Amino acid sequence: MAVLDLTKRGAEAVIARVALPGAQTNGNSVGVVGVAVDEDTNTVYAGAMQAGAEGTHLWAIDADNLNASNPKDRTLNEAKVTRLEAQLTEPLTLAA
Repeated sequence: MAVLDLTKRGAEAVIARVALPGAQTNGNSVGVVGVAVDEDTNTVYAGAMQAGAEGTHLWAIDADNLNASNPKDRTLNEAKVTRLEAQLTEPLTLAA
């Protein structure tokens, strides 16, 4: 996931990157399927899907303490990501 400074454009707008742990385990990429921000705690919640046994999970990212010193480094903020005890166990459906 990329953290953007919305006052900038293009590559300059990327101020940090956050990779979800295990993003390349067993050759199965993780895809973020939804993001929500708790503005009171500055916590970003990301729902992610991964093919295979890993399934789907919910992650919390401590946005207050992200390291923006090297926006190209995907491992710099690994310690700021926590896997929560939540899992999508059935398909989501939209109400009519």
